[in-house]
Amino acid sequence: MNAHAALTLLLACATTHAAELHVIPTFESAGLYWKARFGSDDVPCEVRYRVDGHSQWREGYPLWFDGRQGEWGSEYRGSLVHLKPGTRYEVEVRAGDETAVAEFATWSEEFPRGPTHTLPEQSASTMVIRESGSENGWRIYEPAKGSTATIDVNDTQETCLRIEEASHIIIRGLTLRGASRHAITLVGDVHDVIIEDCDISQWGSVEADGWGRNYDSAVFSRSRTLRRIVIQHNRIHHPKGDSNSWAEHRPTPRDPENYHPGGPQAITLAQSRGNHVIRFNHVWSDDEHQFNDIFGAAQNYSTIGFPNCDSDIYGNRLSHCWDDAIESEGANRNVRVWGNHIDKAYVAVATATTSVGPMYVWRNVVGETRRSDSGNPDEIKRGAFLKTSDRMGGGRIHVFHNTLLQPPSPAGYRNTLGCQIGMGHGGNMSHVISRNNIFHTSERGGPFNDRMHDPLGDYDYDLFNGRLLIPAHERNGVVGVPTYARANGNDRTDLQLPLPFTPAEESPTIDAGVRLPNFNDSFTGRAPDLGAIEFQEELP
Repeated sequence: MNAHAALTLLLACATTHAAELHVIPTFESAGLYWKARFGSDDVPCEVRYRVDGHSQWREGYPLWFDGRQGEWGSEYRGSLVHLKPGTRYEVEVRAGDETAVAEFATWSEEFPRGPTHTLPEQSASTMVIRESGSENGWRIYEPAKGSTATIDVNDTQETCLRIEEASHIIIRGLTLRGASRHAITLVGDVHDVIIEDCDISQWGSVEADGWGRNYDSAVFSRSRTLRRIVIQHNRIHHPKGDSNSWAEHRPTPRDPENYHPGGPQAITLAQSRGNHVIRFNHVWSDDEHQFNDIFGAAQNYSTIGFPNCDSDIYGNRLSHCWDDAIESEGANRNVRVWGNHIDKAYVAVATATTSVGPMYVWRNVVGETRRSDSGNPDEIKRGAFLKTSDRMGGGRIHVFHNTLLQPPSPAGYRNTLGCQIGMGHGGNMSHVISRNNIFHTSERGGPFNDRMHDPLGDYDYDLFNGRLLIPAHERNGVVGVPTYARANGNDRTDLQLPLPFTPAEESPTIDAGVRLPNFNDSFTGRAPDLGAIEFQEELP
């Protein structure tokens, strides 16, 4: 039996064995859902898990009880993270006297080959895919071995590649250029599609006002049935158009006074059913071809949004956008964002709103942020790490082990170039839990902007250098600035992608954190370090 057939059978068995505990996996994570009979805010839900057949259990991070009314109310929810792909697990949850157990398997990274379509080295017309593969044999489109395959439509057609009502498709190793709208378009009931190792550029159109058309994307879909899309190891760069910054007036029919950025994006998956993985992509451009958002969509204030649910966004290198690098807004039900390196964006991770939750944001590194690039660098308004704006009741957001860097200013100027605000840019904070972060903000900034004094906000064990709005917060926090190790004689204090950043031995971040089961189990020393990188951690 192949891995995918085994996974389907295993999940069916899990539902039969413990129907009250549902598990929705990806390669390295799993969302847990449990409607316990006597669940409540006052009864914590413990989690433990183990590899199937092993005797040793490991502790998971406790599930959150959502006591609100509605479809997702009166339920324990949360995630297991840092799992191994293609591995069978057993998970047990306990709340008071109630217990539930389920078995599940993470997605395998080995996909059985089905019909393989070898593409020519050059093509100038849109490729349309309507035939599906299957779990037992994925339909593959790729260059000949040792060759390349380029689809360059040279601005004569809207898209380079269109997938319609199809599933179990692998798009691999293609160069896609010149689409007048979207490089890849996913239409209708599309699911189980992998887009990997592609080079995508020069998509989109320039409007009459000189700016790029809004939402023209390297990968685009508006399908409400879209699910299980994997976008990995791609190079997405240099769209045809440019986005306006927040300092550049761009009137729209709806808003003649509009200054909000509008223009091309890398990935737009609007209102899908979720369960996506977007990982290990490199997205970049230049100052004349900026993105609006890099990953994102519309319907922020909804119970759907992007990426909706049970999705992972990790290991990406992202730069050059005037709004949000990762616009994860809407339901954010078991959405996990980690290990991304973000530079030259206004906001690193946007979560406005997180209507269902929980969401997990951890071990991301952020460099330069800015609202515009015109004028005196000391007068440019800097951005934020986390955007919030709760209008729908407050799904929980966990913010762990992130690092905000402060790149130095150009010669002759004073202010650093990193985040001005850690969390709370954009609107009310609601139900945010922060631990073990480095909130190193610029001179005029602060760690978080909890203007409404949210009673559910819980901020502690973070390093910060700005003013606290509520002195009672951060009782175990560290006031100061981090120091970083040197490498090859260069001071690693700015985000020169793809370098990671390690704390120096004398940094106040060393051993200053708190244990977070399943999120920092591999820490060294007396306690976890603050920030994205553990001291003396073995780096790639």
